[in-house]
Amino acid sequence: MPAQEPTGGGLPATPFAQFSADYLPDPALGFAEAGQILHANGAACQVLGYSGEELLHMSLWDIDPTLTPQSWPEQWRRFQASGNLVRETRYRARDGHVLPVEVRFNYVAFGGRGYGCAVARDIHRYKQAEETLQASEVRFRNIVNALPLGMHRYELMEDDRLVFVGGNPAADRILHVSHASLIGKTIEEAFPGLVQTEVPARYRDTARNGVPWRTEQVEYHEGRIRGAFEVVAFQTEPGKMAAVFADITDRKRAAEVLRQSQEKYAKVFQSSPLALTVPRRDDGRVVEINDAMLKLLHYTREEMVGHTTPEVGIWAHPEDRADYIQKMARDGSVRGVEYPFRTREGKILTIQVFGESLEIGGEPHMLTTLVDVTERKQAQEEMRRLNEQLERQVAERTVDLRHTVDRLRQMTLELSQAEDRERKRIAGILHEDVQQMLAAARFHLSLLAGTNRNFEESRAILEQTRQLLREAIERSRNLSHELSPAMYQVDLMEILNWLARRMERQHGLVVGVKAHGPVDSPSEPLKALLYKVAQELLFNVVKHAGVQEASICVRRMGSNICLSVTDQGQGFDPRDLEEATGFGLLSVRERIGLLGGRMKIRSIPGVGSRILIAVRDQEVSGGVPS
Repeated sequence: MPAQEPTGGGLPATPFAQFSADYLPDPALGFAEAGQILHANGAACQVLGYSGEELLHMSLWDIDPTLTPQSWPEQWRRFQASGNLVRETRYRARDGHVLPVEVRFNYVAFGGRGYGCAVARDIHRYKQAEETLQASEVRFRNIVNALPLGMHRYELMEDDRLVFVGGNPAADRILHVSHASLIGKTIEEAFPGLVQTEVPARYRDTARNGVPWRTEQVEYHEGRIRGAFEVVAFQTEPGKMAAVFADITDRKRAAEVLRQSQEKYAKVFQSSPLALTVPRRDDGRVVEINDAMLKLLHYTREEMVGHTTPEVGIWAHPEDRADYIQKMARDGSVRGVEYPFRTREGKILTIQVFGESLEIGGEPHMLTTLVDVTERKQAQEEMRRLNEQLERQVAERTVDLRHTVDRLRQMTLELSQAEDRERKRIAGILHEDVQQMLAAARFHLSLLAGTNRNFEESRAILEQTRQLLREAIERSRNLSHELSPAMYQVDLMEILNWLARRMERQHGLVVGVKAHGPVDSPSEPLKALLYKVAQELLFNVVKHAGVQEASICVRRMGSNICLSVTDQGQGFDPRDLEEATGFGLLSVRERIGLLGGRMKIRSIPGVGSRILIAVRDQEVSGGVPS
């Protein structure tokens, strides 16, 4: 990217143009001592996904997650002291993906200030190659350990000592010695019988110069090692070599061991639980197939061996086989590519295909492994469907929860308003009724104290005063019954009968109360709830039903107490309840629902209504919610 003049007293653009010029193939960043980025080249913008302007407003730790503002001063001191520094780290791009890089830091002092330039090299492929190399070394070690031929490995030291570093199990078997005890010794110390032969010099030449050496016969007679051996020496890496040998005094035995080894691998091939087949790469003609493959595709061995895969028709789509062949020719192997395959009955299976190239008789073949992932794919699809269903249900429950919260808010407001109205009503009763009666009683008593009256006048005044006090006490008692929790300490049916008498006395509504069996509960909060609900429902009858009679029916069903209020009044459409406002039926249903209860409404316009409420008695059910 073009060099830019830094802000805030940064390094002039001319020196950094050498670092951040567009022709640099690797990302390059110029930065100040405080860690802020002063310059970025085009490769840095392309790799990190930021514009140059965006990078100039960022710091190194914004793209390197291994750096922090707290650790940066120590990093800068190390960097400044060394002048340059190479470290492996990770860059985080704008889209969030992390890229492994090797960063070379160079320190620059300019104008009395210190600056740095970080040039990053993508080591993603290097890391992959390193992992591949490690896997290759493991495979090589496994191959070496499985070889029927003996193998010795040596390392040439700077003082020309050729040190034995290991042998494979076959070497132990062939020479009848444990090579672990020889590790770290020179070839002359480990095998004294070779001192007078050309072998040590040949091995050193192979390790030093990479010159392979082969001899058909090395005679060795020392200790337990006796016999003639065929030896092939080759360099494994500079300064290191390996010698593969076979005891040619018993070639027949070696041939038998090889035959047994081949038979063992054939058994492994046939008994493998994985579906394996070996077709020719050019035409797909099957030369070998195991039982697991036949079981997977439901074919017989005669139907597969000697026939091409296009003839048999196991590929659901011919173009998929062409794609597989192309990948094998290009890469030499295939790892877990999914293709649809067809069984003998025509059923389509989703198969993961793994392939390795090999030669048989000079012709290219493929070791192909099939893994049936049909059920796994179906399970994944079912899991996706269930996740979508769960998300829909969560969304629905969220809407219901929001609705409930909204109703709770409205109920809280309405409850507050109802409390205000109740306070005003109580204040009115105290002021207009009780207080006036008490004031009148006091006035009558003052009449007695004011002048001399005869006995009859005084008696009349006292009787009037007694009546006023009696009415004041009655009004206070009624108000106390309405407000005091002590009322809920009596039997539930007594509470409901008291409510029926009060409704008749105050509103002229005749209420019949009936209980089916014992219905009382030790729970005062439950009795208070049922009283309030019955009161609210009877008030609705008074206000809306247009009748003078109603009934309350109570029964216990298990741990539930059921209460119903019935009238034969005007009725209503229950569907209109959702649109209703106020502290009425909808509020009753909300309160019942919050306590785990249920409310059912049966109402027909012009016929009447029946409201049924069921609430669990927690103290009877052991506190288990319904």
